Amino acid sequence: MEAVNRGIIVQRAYYDAACDPQKTACEPITSIPAGQQVRVELTIIAPNDLVYAVIEDPIPSGAEAIDPQLETTPGDRPAGFERVDEETLYGYWGWWYFNRVEFRDEKVAFYSEFLPAGTYRYTYFLQPVIPGEFQVIPATAREQYFPEVFGRSDGFLFAIEE
Repeated sequence: MEAVNRGIIVQRAYYDAACDPQKTACEPITSIPAGQQVRVELTIIAPNDLVYAVIEDPIPSGAEAIDPQLETTPGDRPAGFERVDEETLYGYWGWWYFNRVEFRDEKVAFYSEFLPAGTYRYTYFLQPVIPGEFQVIPATAREQYFPEVFGRSDGFLFAIEE
């Protein structure tokens, strides 16, 4: 499925979590062995301010999102927002724009009452558990009360190998 831009640009890429983007250029992946973690980078480009924004990133079947708020989640791979179009002193920031982040069985969802125009990146991790080939449904972003302002990423097939 092709990406659509009707006022919000949404881009998503999967990377092998073992690849450190600070040390080397990581290439997007479309397959990975079961048990090896995936780093998901979801980029939202808002040319204009958004009011009551809803961003949803469906998780492929056969994988589970790793919720960073759980006590059992290792702290070596933090999830978080980063505003990438402005220089900041402290790196990851902008989390206060999002009132709620939900890690559900089928998707990761973000809610914002007010999101200033800009480029934002959210990074989180998936744990592939069931081998097979799975459809990755496009990630979407929209204004809740003005649904004509929306965007979606492209969809693709993702393979989890034995």
